[in-house]
Amino acid sequence: MKIYRAIEFSQLIWLTTDYATLMWESLSLDGKGNNKNWWLINDNIQRRRQIIKDICLNSNEEFFQKSLDYNAMQGGRFNPAKSFGVIYASSNPLVANLEVLFHQFNGAIPLYSKMKKDNKRFTSSFNVKIPDKLDSLIIAFEIEIDDKLCNREICGNEKDLKLLCKQIGFKRYIGDNFSRDFIFGNDYEISRLLGTFIHTSEDATFKVPSARIDYNTQDERLVRNYIIPEKNYSPNKIKLTGNFFEFKCEVDLDKSSENNHPVRISAIGKSDSKILKFNLDPTPSKRYTKNQFVKFEPNSNNPQDRKNYYREVETQKFRK
Repeated sequence: MKIYRAIEFSQLIWLTTDYATLMWESLSLDGKGNNKNWWLINDNIQRRRQIIKDICLNSNEEFFQKSLDYNAMQGGRFNPAKSFGVIYASSNPLVANLEVLFHQFNGAIPLYSKMKKDNKRFTSSFNVKIPDKLDSLIIAFEIEIDDKLCNREICGNEKDLKLLCKQIGFKRYIGDNFSRDFIFGNDYEISRLLGTFIHTSEDATFKVPSARIDYNTQDERLVRNYIIPEKNYSPNKIKLTGNFFEFKCEVDLDKSSENNHPVRISAIGKSDSKILKFNLDPTPSKRYTKNQFVKFEPNSNNPQDRKNYYREVETQKFRK
């Protein structure tokens, strides 16, 4: 079975061999006068692909082990920080890319907002304009996994998710307005509890929808993210195929007149390329984006309990 793990290009430096590292450093020195990282410059397309192929050929086990180590320290949607490691992947390379692109945007937007507030001082001090677009190159590596992995589905429908959430202690919040957003907000608290609970199973691998695109679209197209914790990782069950997709992404850091962030993606495959356009919801704000907040009230006859002890989930998705 084929799945895809996406990584922002700058992070690949930790997976390169000595030869590829020397090439990387040489290209970085050559590009000191450019405003873009060397891998975003068209003249360097073949060199960046050499580095990607070097990783596929020579760093198979390191690719997965370092992914596990990184996610163990940083945490993810289904594992707390400083806990067990997880390999996060997707059945669809574009969805794998969107997951990474969201985190790139989420990390950049607070910094951009601060610089924009002090725009004149920044431009006069450094003699450059503040960039108003986020440019990223994200690589989705194709992976072959054992067909026995990730057969369990979580959150495939609301009925099954209700049962699971009751198991882990959220019975009071399973009301008439319950939805899959309950575990898919920007706050990972509930999904991490869920992932930790599943981790107690002998086979803790599972598949689950992405939080970043419409659930119905994923259901129709059978798109799912794949979760493989380190306890179920084995080099014999998972390997890089050598194939990959390149995604050159551009996100407007300023909101459009429709109050979203336009996204343009150049998706480059083995034999063709496509230009894809999306809109990313703005960062949730109770003042400006009330529709991005979903409230789950406790099943209580006491109005004060419903008022004071509700759970609120922030959502943020890419939309066509």
